[in-house]
Amino acid sequence: MDDADKLFEQAIKLRNKNLHDDAILLLKKFIKLFPHHSKTYGVYVVLSGIYLNGKIDYKKSLSYAKKSKKLKKDNELSSLIIYLCYSKLDEDGKAIREMIRFLKGNKADLYKITIEELLDGLKKGYMTDYQNQILLMAKNNEIKTPKKLLKS
Repeated sequence: MDDADKLFEQAIKLRNKNLHDDAILLLKKFIKLFPHHSKTYGVYVVLSGIYLNGKIDYKKSLSYAKKSKKLKKDNELSSLIIYLCYSKLDEDGKAIREMIRFLKGNKADLYKITIEELLDGLKKGYMTDYQNQILLMAKNNEIKTPKKLLKS
């Protein structure tokens, strides 16, 4: 295990203990010392997750998730975090566009639950401006669509 791996593991242990500020310091140190390491995109994902769930700063979380996406555009977790941040920031259009962007070239794994939640929301009258896109994402990912939605 090299120094980068050790630093990353230490940061993950701190994050898992909810020592977010300490984990953030180590993750930022990792980026500074190893900007071109193969795990750098993962460091950005972890940072975005800390800001999404621990520190509750959606703008910072979004910023780090976008950096991760820039390094590895087909990373579903980065895309999902971007989607969640836009949703939390009441930017539903940007959220849906990010989901569509990812799912155009990839099958859903983490997004399956999100698509199911969106289908449930459509039944309740939410996100109806995006109904066609949501139904298409469900179909393309073999997610059962309620009959009520197929009739409308």
